[in-house]
Amino acid sequence: MMVQIMIAFALMHINAPTIQVGILGVDLSRLIPGILIISMNSGAYVSETVRAGINAVPKGQLEAAYSLGIRPKNAMRYVILPQAIKNILPALGNEFITIIKDSSLLSAIGVMELWNGATTVATTTYLPLTPLLFAAFYYLIMTSVLTVALKAFEKHIGQGDKK
Repeated sequence: MMVQIMIAFALMHINAPTIQVGILGVDLSRLIPGILIISMNSGAYVSETVRAGINAVPKGQLEAAYSLGIRPKNAMRYVILPQAIKNILPALGNEFITIIKDSSLLSAIGVMELWNGATTVATTTYLPLTPLLFAAFYYLIMTSVLTVALKAFEKHIGQGDKK
C-alpha cells in the first residue's frame, strides 16, 4: 500500500497548483489525496467482499423470489442482501480495522496522523516512550471497540440461524 500511496500522491500533484488550504491547522492539500488513496484501495476490497457475499447466497433463493412474483430489485433488497450480510460482515469488519491501521501509512506523504503526531511529541519533549505508548493504546482502544461492536452485531444478525 505504501507504493500505491507514493505513486497516487505523485500523480495527483503533477502540474497541480499548490494551494495551502487548512482548517484548524490541518493541511487539506495532503489530507484529501490521502483519504482518496485509502478509499480507492479499500473500495476494491470491499466491492469484492460484497460480490462474494452475494454470490454465496444459493441461487435457489433468487429463483424462489422470482417465482413469488418479486421484482429483481426487491428480490435483491429483501431476499438476497439480508442473507448476504451474514457472509459479508466479518470481512467488512476486518477491512474497517485495516483502514484504521493503514491511516498511519499516510505519514509518508506528510499527513499528520496519530502515530506521526506521537513521534513529533516524543522528539520535542524528549520523552520517547510515553507519547508512543499513548498512540499504541489509542489504536488498541479504537480497534477493540470496533471489534466488540462488530461481534455484537454479528451475534444479533445470526440469532435466527439454526445451530
